[in-house]
Amino acid sequence: MSALLTAALFSLCTVLVSGQSPSFNGRFGQTANGAPFPQRFSWAASSMYVPFQDAQNITIAFSRVPGTGPSHFEIRVDSQLLESASTVGAGPTYVSVPLAGTGARTLTITKITEAALGEATVDNVVLDRGSFGPMRTNALGRRMEIIGASTMNGFGNLGSSSGCQPSYQACLLMLQDWHHPAEDAVLAVGPLVANHFGARFALLAWSGAGILKRGMIVRPGNGAEQTLVREAPTIPELYSRIIASDPGSSYDQSSFVPQVVLLDAGGNDFSNGTKPPSNWAADYRGFLQKIRSNAPDADIIVLSLPSNVKSPIMGQASAQMYAQALSQQVQELKGQGFKKLHLLSLPATVMQDNSLGCYGHPTQATHMEMASIVQAFVANITSWGPVGTGASFLYNN
Repeated sequence: MSALLTAALFSLCTVLVSGQSPSFNGRFGQTANGAPFPQRFSWAASSMYVPFQDAQNITIAFSRVPGTGPSHFEIRVDSQLLESASTVGAGPTYVSVPLAGTGARTLTITKITEAALGEATVDNVVLDRGSFGPMRTNALGRRMEIIGASTMNGFGNLGSSSGCQPSYQACLLMLQDWHHPAEDAVLAVGPLVANHFGARFALLAWSGAGILKRGMIVRPGNGAEQTLVREAPTIPELYSRIIASDPGSSYDQSSFVPQVVLLDAGGNDFSNGTKPPSNWAADYRGFLQKIRSNAPDADIIVLSLPSNVKSPIMGQASAQMYAQALSQQVQELKGQGFKKLHLLSLPATVMQDNSLGCYGHPTQATHMEMASIVQAFVANITSWGPVGTGASFLYNN
């Protein structure tokens, strides 16, 4: 659909305007004058929810954030996946979805890829007939924060690799041609756990990042566009931001206080096969203390992945050192009176069929097995129960 034709259609259809604000899952910045658009999607697994009724068609306008790579989205109506979208080109992308049925419904737009790969804006949502309506709400009020690096983003879970051709090359192509994402964060361990309980959540993760180590940035292009790319963050820096790639952005931690924090952070500091700098332990403990200061009553779960899951990413020696360091730091903090801190060590059996995703990362099946164990653990310490199949935080907050 051409930009000119789409602009003409926008003038004839129902457009979401100020005062009809959508709802969100994840971290989003403020728009100018409180307008509903454009909304910048930075974080993986972040979602926008738009209620409507009696529409025959819905059109969504996306744009790629300059200086970043493409982003990939899933578009659902009442939890049913209807369409996918990718902001590959420099210009706007329009996705038009025909609808069947009438009555009150909810559009869900979810970014499935992380900021290290790219960011995008949703510039408008337009209905063909119908109208926008009030957001449905309930009252479970469950909140989670999910913090980490590539594994928490689900990096590589849409591909497969054994370190040899041709499957490994296929993973490289998924990152390089930009039309096929290498990850779906919604199918990663943290969001799987949160959605199981109908919890609102924020996924704060950047591939390659550690407590001290800066993450990776995968970007297409060169020249002037490349100069717009900022330095990648560490995980503690990322935690303080409302826009993942913007070091000048600051998040108001009081606006979302989690009851459960799931943490897999610091492994990349060990990934070169040697011990990290001597200040790593103090900085790791300091980061957990910062989380505690922002969420005084939260259960903080430090996730320790088994060696057969972690070593393909970082090597056997590094994986063992990291696991030992986690245990030591958690024990030390608990000895200092740090309450509601848990070390959850997952068994080797979570790896399914000895298979790997891109670059040695966990597959979808392994993420599901990890999630099932975390779900049981969270249920035990919180008394949370699961919500219905296909539900999300939207219907439970």
